[in-house]
Amino acid sequence: MIGARYDIWRDKVTWRSASRGFTTGLTERIAAAQVAPAPEEALRDLHRRLHAATPARLSALRARDVLLTVPLELDALAEAHFGA
Repeated sequence: MIGARYDIWRDKVTWRSASRGFTTGLTERIAAAQVAPAPEEALRDLHRRLHAATPARLSALRARDVLLTVPLELDALAEAHFGA
């Protein structure tokens, strides 16, 4: 649920990068986005690619037989466990 909303992800991205909350590769990609000519656009693009699957990406994964789907209602489980 780390990437459910861009604004939440964005507010914590610097801290997570500095505290080893991401892999080294992802931390490097975030650092590159932060110094890009349009940092917010680059960070939004990175977030979108990490946390949202396009129909084309899903089709490609399905075609390679590597698409994992989990029939769980995570929001409902979280609400049941933690409350609204």
